[in-house]
Amino acid sequence: MIVSFDRHTGHETGFKQKIWNDYNNVNDINNLKNQSLYVSIKDDKFVSPDIVITKDMVKDIGLWTLIRLKGIEPFIQPLPIMREVASGLQELLNNPDKIKEIEDKYLSTHIESSL
Repeated sequence: MIVSFDRHTGHETGFKQKIWNDYNNVNDINNLKNQSLYVSIKDDKFVSPDIVITKDMVKDIGLWTLIRLKGIEPFIQPLPIMREVASGLQELLNNPDKIKEIEDKYLSTHIESSL
């Protein structure tokens, strides 16, 4: 989505770099989250959550959360559809012949087209 947006608009938004940075620093982000919820100790002193995470940081986090949510929204299925898919998967698990049939049909086609 983000790469397509950059390509479509013709300029670099920085979204891709921000997501990669977040991905590579998940532990730091999680520590900030925890420090924003609980009083912590740093350099033998109590540190209040509002000192660790500012209002501007909260706004920034909210914006990036919304961007990520909008990016995955098309892939989130309503609960009834998810139940139908789960039921179909369960049916497949109970039918090894059907699994073999699907493997033969799709895997052989995919392997042949890759050669």
